[in-house]
Amino acid sequence: MTTSIRIEICESAQASGFRFVRSPNVAAVSIIGCRDSLSVSLRTVLNACVERLEVLFSEWRASLRSHRRILFAATACSVQYNALDRRSGIWGSEGMGWLPTGAPRSPSVEIGGKQGTRFAGLAEITASDLFDAADYARTHSGSCLLVSPELNLAEARVRSFVANSFPKGELALDWTAVIEPVQDSDEIRIRAAGGFDDREASLDVFLSTDLLHKLVVR
Repeated sequence: MTTSIRIEICESAQASGFRFVRSPNVAAVSIIGCRDSLSVSLRTVLNACVERLEVLFSEWRASLRSHRRILFAATACSVQYNALDRRSGIWGSEGMGWLPTGAPRSPSVEIGGKQGTRFAGLAEITASDLFDAADYARTHSGSCLLVSPELNLAEARVRSFVANSFPKGELALDWTAVIEPVQDSDEIRIRAAGGFDDREASLDVFLSTDLLHKLVVR
């Protein structure tokens, strides 16, 4: 039982088939893991992808000295959240038990909309927590990873990210909107993908084409 890893580099994600990417100035580096048997857990496959991503991060560090890994996390919308749910917020919600108590994070922000209420927040992630953060993003459609020089974790940034990434109050992230800001910035957005019955899991790293040219990718 094995997992194979491959890396695909696209100078134009739009031209390479990422339909939700509208700008020709957005590149993608995809780390794709494939299991040879469904008896290999998808978490194992994703972990191999994360290990390869960490190798890339180490190669990129000279160009990204001020960047930090950040998780954007959001619960599903619901009209049934109660007082206990509100006290728990995003950080006390199901699936967040891996996040260390002392991890820098925003407040849990409650956001209402037509589909109901959701809780959202931003947390800085260390290398040792990157796998759990990626697996959370893989299994929660309202969440993603960022590599960003902007370390502000204030409530206002959370609200801005939610407004930009769920522009019509969607239940899941609008990836067109999530990726759009990278085209003219040094921000990186990462999508973790792979369902329980898929043979592959992947980390799609979206960044500007200009930034890709500055980085070493092997």
